[in-house]
Amino acid sequence: MVNTTVPMKSKPSPRSPNPKANFQRLPLAGQIANNLREAILAGRMTMSLPPERELCEMFHASRPVIRQALHTLKSEGHLRIRRAHRAEIVKQPLHKRKDGKNQQVVFLYTEQQLYLGQWTLMAIDELQRTLHSQGYDFDLVMNNNINRLHPQKQLEKLTQRFQNAHWILGGSSLAMQEWFATQPLRVISMGNAYSNIRIPFVNDDLRAVARHAADVFLSYGHQRIAFLARRVGTAGELNMEGGFLEAFKAKQKVTAQIIRHSGEVEEVTKRLEALFLSKANLVTALLLSHAEDTLVVYHWLLKKGYRVPQDISLISLQWEGYLERLRPMPAWYYTDPKLHARKLCRLILNPWNEKRAPRLIFPAFIKNETLAAPKNISS
Repeated sequence: MVNTTVPMKSKPSPRSPNPKANFQRLPLAGQIANNLREAILAGRMTMSLPPERELCEMFHASRPVIRQALHTLKSEGHLRIRRAHRAEIVKQPLHKRKDGKNQQVVFLYTEQQLYLGQWTLMAIDELQRTLHSQGYDFDLVMNNNINRLHPQKQLEKLTQRFQNAHWILGGSSLAMQEWFATQPLRVISMGNAYSNIRIPFVNDDLRAVARHAADVFLSYGHQRIAFLARRVGTAGELNMEGGFLEAFKAKQKVTAQIIRHSGEVEEVTKRLEALFLSKANLVTALLLSHAEDTLVVYHWLLKKGYRVPQDISLISLQWEGYLERLRPMPAWYYTDPKLHARKLCRLILNPWNEKRAPRLIFPAFIKNETLAAPKNISS
């Protein structure tokens, strides 16, 4: 049985305690490509790369691995590769407007709480660095006063302020995406576009991730599972909820609930109080949509005497650095923020007249220490 609870008004990957070192989990060819890309963008390598033999010695890698890394950079437009020649570095043209000024990229962030976590800051830093190297100016505009249902007048005023800019949307509502989709503006979304909106976007595959998390709980034998989700209404949030419910379509004996909340500590606490009210039918697994909500849940469970994972298993769909200080360390999903930033940059730097499929990424699942079978199931 699957229940969707709407509130009233008001074998997994190994533990990795430091996801910031996700670079080390990449295949060797990916690590080499990252190193060479950074050297090219920073101007430490110009004209051409060293011969393949020198690259093999430099990275302690075989020629097939080196060639795989070089072809990755070729596909990104950084290299030109010819037989019997060194890989030639393609000088990216600086993007200037007709008046000689730099092209401009505006990151419009309209999440209601205007909270930039460590992951988002790392992605923005990479965006700014890469775009500056290509001759773009970068502006971050944070505004939670734009009407999420009727944003037309405010968006018209804002876009007049930044004429001829490329736009990146973060935390955008359906009405905002609909408005941008009808304008002759260059726009992409950092986060899912709604299903009926033709805007290119880059994001984790949130539907698949939430479905995977539910399957992880099921693999441990959990039959009473709840998803504590923000009541935000973005396309990403809707995809997470849909993916979570998909995992239980053929599970007759499983009770799955979606518990929506605003993100305020008091409301999260009230939802937990109601969720754990029935001692006879306690939830044994909790999926959390946001990293900061994990802190609230930990504190509440500790206060009430529940043990993690002995009494309840936890997974956070987000990573933030402060989660590494929790004990037991929660399971989470992690994608390198630089990967998101590079995919966004490609959508900006490449021609705009071609059709673009969504850039979906499946993050790494880091098991850590908050998963166990429920008490009535043997390990």
